[in-house]
Amino acid sequence: MTAKKFNQNLFIILISIILTGLIYIKTDVMNYNHKHFSLPWDHHKYIWMASQNLDFHIAPFCWRIFVPFLASILPFDLLLNFKLIALISVALTGFFVYKIGQKIFNDHVYSISMMIGYFSISFAVKYVIYDFWLPDAFAILLITAGIYFVLIKNDLAFVFTMTIGALTKESVLFVIPLYYSLQAKKIFEFDLIKKTLIVSILPILIFVLIRIFIPAYNSDENYLQTIPYHLRLVQYESSEYNLQYLISEVALKKIKEFDLYLVYRNTIYTFLVHFLLLFVGVNLIKEWLIKFSPFILLSYLQIFFAANEERLVSIAFLPIILSSIKGLSKLFENLPFKNFSILFLNAIFFLMVLSSGIFYGGWLIIRQVFVIILLWAILKFISLITKHKSNQN
Repeated sequence: MTAKKFNQNLFIILISIILTGLIYIKTDVMNYNHKHFSLPWDHHKYIWMASQNLDFHIAPFCWRIFVPFLASILPFDLLLNFKLIALISVALTGFFVYKIGQKIFNDHVYSISMMIGYFSISFAVKYVIYDFWLPDAFAILLITAGIYFVLIKNDLAFVFTMTIGALTKESVLFVIPLYYSLQAKKIFEFDLIKKTLIVSILPILIFVLIRIFIPAYNSDENYLQTIPYHLRLVQYESSEYNLQYLISEVALKKIKEFDLYLVYRNTIYTFLVHFLLLFVGVNLIKEWLIKFSPFILLSYLQIFFAANEERLVSIAFLPIILSSIKGLSKLFENLPFKNFSILFLNAIFFLMVLSSGIFYGGWLIIRQVFVIILLWAILKFISLITKHKSNQN
């Protein structure tokens, strides 16, 4: 690595740390005295695991051991340990988003715009800082790093990342199909299929083994009586967690209750204006969206098996941001200051999210659209004036 490249990476990491710090300062994080801390949510499970040497048997939490383990061995108190893991994860994710942007766009401004765009996805950033006890921030870091390692063809780093992912959260393994789809030049490449299967062996083996060596006692009344009530609950006031229950009590109910509001919540509400811009840039980045489609599909399938859908589907932010950048590029094509406009708008989107709560209203999206229209109109006017003066000369 040259000194110039090292300094550039250092500069990007510094920006990412600053943006992470700003979000942390502006977020009412779930410390012990927070009004939400006493609610029977998932954070209690991870705190228990970290403080009880991972001795916990309520699925799926008991299989997500890496972050609680890390929090238990770091030298500070649990609150600070969990918080540091989340904040460092968010900052490093920002860096990897920039590196992915460089790999795909080969453009410094577009890459920085992508990174800032990531920080404007509230559920992927602000929420995981608010509920820093969850493994989500670290899982998103592993997902982003895994995608980057595929793009630079670093198989060893990819296998390592996915293996840690198998110990962190099952959604990290959604990246594995991308090893094939991001590299394939045609639909069937048998050598690449073989390589994909090889790099999948260790992560999937760990995924299976951890479920064997850490049994789940969700239906064991004797075990349930030994732990506090709030630790027993998985979702919908129930301790059950098996395929039959997930299909009958969660998935089928979601399908029956499926409506436009559910679609809105998991598209426009989750990704804000970036989702709308996807449709502007879709033709320009169609190839990449097809390559990312297995990951997008798996991310959205989570809707039918869990609550808090926005937090779950937000892991698909990367292809959304890619399309958003291309959408802005299309909108501001042939207008002055195109690159500056893309960077400026993503900075504005970030500031809007920064000043909003975690659960924002629909007006935030409307304001974002208004800013795009306003800037486009101003630059269009400048373009027309410049052309008029040029014609007069």
